[in-house]
Amino acid sequence: MSDPKEFAKRIEEMDEDDRNNFRDIIEKLSHCYVKDAAQAVILYAHIDAPMTEALTINCNDMETYDIIQGALGYFEFLNMRDAPPKENFN
Repeated sequence: MSDPKEFAKRIEEMDEDDRNNFRDIIEKLSHCYVKDAAQAVILYAHIDAPMTEALTINCNDMETYDIIQGALGYFEFLNMRDAPPKENFN
């Protein structure tokens, strides 16, 4: 864990919208720490890092897989909903 003072400084440097978003994320994540309440998978990627890190809360590997598969379907839908019909590609 990072130094608590550095953590507090990062939060202080956020603008109000970012702080509100951060608070909403922490609120949702807190539900994952109540037994059998919720599950979360956080994908953390840093620009300079060669790999993405998966952080899991209240889920095992199979549940993590299911969550990621559901998220993949959601993002495929978002990216394809405005795409032209495949017949237009010929």
